[in-house]
Amino acid sequence: RLMAEHSTDIVLNFDLDGTVKFVSPSCRVLGINPEDAIGKPAQNFVLPEDREIAAQAVRDLISNTDESRPTRSEHRAPKAGGGYIWLESNPTLIRDENGVPRSVVSSYRDITERKLMEQQMAESERQYRMLAEHSTDIVLQTTIGGVITYASPACRKLGVTPEQAVGMRTLDFVIPEDRPAAIAASRMNFAGIEPNPDFRREFRVQTIDGQIVWLEGNPNIVRDEVGKPVSVINTLRDVTDRREREDMLAAAREEAEAAGRAKAEFLSNMSHEIRTPMNGVLGFTQLIARTDLDA
Repeated sequence: RLMAEHSTDIVLNFDLDGTVKFVSPSCRVLGINPEDAIGKPAQNFVLPEDREIAAQAVRDLISNTDESRPTRSEHRAPKAGGGYIWLESNPTLIRDENGVPRSVVSSYRDITERKLMEQQMAESERQYRMLAEHSTDIVLQTTIGGVITYASPACRKLGVTPEQAVGMRTLDFVIPEDRPAAIAASRMNFAGIEPNPDFRREFRVQTIDGQIVWLEGNPNIVRDEVGKPVSVINTLRDVTDRREREDMLAAAREEAEAAGRAKAEFLSNMSHEIRTPMNGVLGFTQLIARTDLDA
């Protein structure tokens, strides 16, 4: 009782019919006075929509033959001023000297903050999945070793469904000529090294219709709470048009440079060819200038 009265968890003792026999002072967080709760239904500590969950937890506890296995549940508890908090219950069955169940003692821990974080994470995951599933880019989640654990629907352009892609390796889609470079890039992910933004992760893959397209990867390493790399999320974008324009620009640049070299060579040859006869003209002109010949 001393421990219960000083615990931040709500400690509740109720009969098998649900009548409260004892409740710790921590119940005041719900706006309930301990004295007022005695003799009242324990379901007052549960939001009406969640009462079946709490009742099922008690039934499971009574029917559980392995009492070493915990019977936990989570439900919402109404606050007297409005609103609710999330509680995690950890009930224990109390038996008499003959082993007959007589009552239940349960501690209720406030997990509202944790549930809020879980809801926010679930909503973020839902939004991210929705973006991934409607994106024209291919979104992949892989293990650190490069095995695909999730693929967005856009992977169908590579000739596989998202379900078929799971379990494959990202290198399976790269054409043989580009695999050495792709392997070198993947090793940085394997080692958990943050991707270098200046490094071009562009490789050629073959689509379902046999076309060769360029894909640009943008990997992000996912780490656990201690900073250990656990997976990689990679966004693959079709950059074929950009690569073709770059190739066209490179070809045009090479053509221009070749024309410049030809022009320079032409001028060099012409100046050499003109210099020889011009030397003769200048030489005879200088000789004539030294005579007294008239016009």
